[in-house]
Amino acid sequence: MLEDIQELVVREKSALTLSYVMSTTSIYSDTGNTDDTTQDFTSSGGNEDGEWRARRFVAEKTGYISSIGNFKLGKTGSPDGSFYLEVYEDDGGTTPMPDTKVAESGASQTILCDDLNASGAYETFTWIRDCPFVEVGKTYWAVPKTIDYSYVDTTTEVWWRTDADGAVAQNECAKYDANASTKWTTMGADVGADLSVNMAKEIPLAPGNTMSLLVDFTKGSSVGVQMQLEFSHNEKDWFREGDDTTTSSVVTTAPRERKVEEDGNIAVEFGVLCSNYARLSSKALNNATGAELSVTALVGWK
Repeated sequence: MLEDIQELVVREKSALTLSYVMSTTSIYSDTGNTDDTTQDFTSSGGNEDGEWRARRFVAEKTGYISSIGNFKLGKTGSPDGSFYLEVYEDDGGTTPMPDTKVAESGASQTILCDDLNASGAYETFTWIRDCPFVEVGKTYWAVPKTIDYSYVDTTTEVWWRTDADGAVAQNECAKYDANASTKWTTMGADVGADLSVNMAKEIPLAPGNTMSLLVDFTKGSSVGVQMQLEFSHNEKDWFREGDDTTTSSVVTTAPRERKVEEDGNIAVEFGVLCSNYARLSSKALNNATGAELSVTALVGWK
């Protein structure tokens, strides 16, 4: 039998790009907040750094984060720009604040301000590369940031819905002002927000364990999509799938890149798995409209 682990659907206005650790699990979710307070992403002297906000969380597992969700974001008017997320370490102070970005980690996929709901909706930030590595029991901060953002108070803005009472602890959220002497400060007494952090999950190996990728590709105006699969034994060092070619008794090995050029459903079958972790990266072969990619990973045994 095969176990359905995870499905990911990506819709982009231009090129499709994703990098996804096959299996995820929620490691942190604060509960009890009422999302009754609006926090605007403002402009601080026209400086992009003025639009940072942050939410504190404690890692319940050591490993790589693949996505962080449950941010209730909305908009007023039609603000320009987009959002992305980074993960910061905690400074360990009496009043906890973000310190520095987690080493060797990168930014999540962006979310367009234009795609936000005027009434507010829960958004998830997904990493396409350089996933943040966290250690169990340590405190971290999820930090949403803006790119090319426009702001006019009450007229053109993006907002984040939080809880004025802070269900778990005081000062769970913070804000950053690049022009202030103290860069990070609290957003207000007892401010909190529900948060869900998702991490890579180990694939339990068993004799004859196999994996299948069920790929549903809608071509639109794209000429095709390219997929790359990587494996890891420790969730840190990744190794690409390889292909061998033989010429005059010389075997040459090169990374395998799988290309899909037509619409439809395709099953990609793999043999016996020898690694506990798998990661899929995909990209469109040109900028396109109307393209959609859905990938389901099935792991089990025959």
